Amino acid sequence: MGVLLKYKKQVEFAYKNIPLYISLSQKQRIDIDELIKNDDWEAIPLIDKDLYVESKIPYIPFNRVMDLDNEKLIHDRTSGSTGKYLDIYWDKADYNYSMLPLWFYRYKYYGIMPNDKLCYFYTARDVGEIENKYYESKTECGFSKYNLNDDWLFQIYNKMQSFQPKWLILQPSVAAIFMDFLNKNQLEKIESIQYVELTGEVLTKSIKERVKNTFECNVANQYGANEVNSIAYECPYGNLHIMNTNVYVESIRDCYSGLDCLYITSLRNSVMPLIRYKIGDFGKIVRNSKCECGNKNHILLLDNARTSDTINTDDGSVVSASIFVSIFDKINLILDLVVKQFIVKQIEINRFIVYLVLDDITFIDIIKDMFEKYIQNTVLRNALFEFEIKERLMPDEFCGKLSYFVK
Repeated sequence: MGVLLKYKKQVEFAYKNIPLYISLSQKQRIDIDELIKNDDWEAIPLIDKDLYVESKIPYIPFNRVMDLDNEKLIHDRTSGSTGKYLDIYWDKADYNYSMLPLWFYRYKYYGIMPNDKLCYFYTARDVGEIENKYYESKTECGFSKYNLNDDWLFQIYNKMQSFQPKWLILQPSVAAIFMDFLNKNQLEKIESIQYVELTGEVLTKSIKERVKNTFECNVANQYGANEVNSIAYECPYGNLHIMNTNVYVESIRDCYSGLDCLYITSLRNSVMPLIRYKIGDFGKIVRNSKCECGNKNHILLLDNARTSDTINTDDGSVVSASIFVSIFDKINLILDLVVKQFIVKQIEINRFIVYLVLDDITFIDIIKDMFEKYIQNTVLRNALFEFEIKERLMPDEFCGKLSYFVK
């Protein structure tokens, strides 16, 4: 059985019930029944967020439109890290079902249950509500990421100590800020924490190692998106296993950048199904691999960059900004995690500013020399790099994420 026949139900539903997909098939003269008959998955159009945001055509089924106003649907949105927000809709049963694989592996790998106490940080907890700095229930305690100054971080730390969470969900940039705060103020670690899940941003090896050393607990990467929930989850052996009951993932070479773009097809969201949707990240899929954890699902190798994180070079070529992640991971490996955070900003075609948060600023000259050495092995060998030390790099206040490369 080919891919299209395997996912016939999702494709058929989208192209016969969703106005956006119906319009797309008419515009491109696609006969879905014929494609299904021929099991021709490659003929199904590739789509992206722009299609949803700019088309102004409804993208939920006709029979669910009335549910928008009667609270039968879960309403969320994408983070806007690419500069465009997209409203996301879920049927409550679909949403809960899509979370089951993630909860299964959280428990299998790290012993985490849904009723275990959790602390997390949020940009906006509820769409449309006035922003609150703090939210607490019996099993969850959430903190606003807005204005993470020392006063607010002290309050967060004290609240965590009294709440005694078993686990944390952190974005890597927030983890870096919180760890710096704990270290600077020589605060005792929170003994109750047994597991930290990192998600929402690019995760470097150095940040993951710092989290493991700071909290002295299990640490895992969870790769997902609001459109589909969890896409892949890291096992104790360091492999990101695709949630194949929740999403179908493809890696397709982009002819412009020469990089492998990830496309997803949602398998659980019946209100807002996505078929061959460009998620905005780069990566490759390792099929039929054998992992010591026993999980037979395909492994996802993420390229630490988004499709917006491409560098324009003086020779006209386009390369992934993940080269900066690789360089600073090498530097941290040698200099014992001296680089806490970094952002590289492209000012001109051949000029960049590197913003650094360092554990010890006396290492700056060594870091510059090492950076220059490693950059010589890339297409940016002729570029000019200026360095600027910062005390802290904050997530974007609108999308809640920190990008390590901007232009």
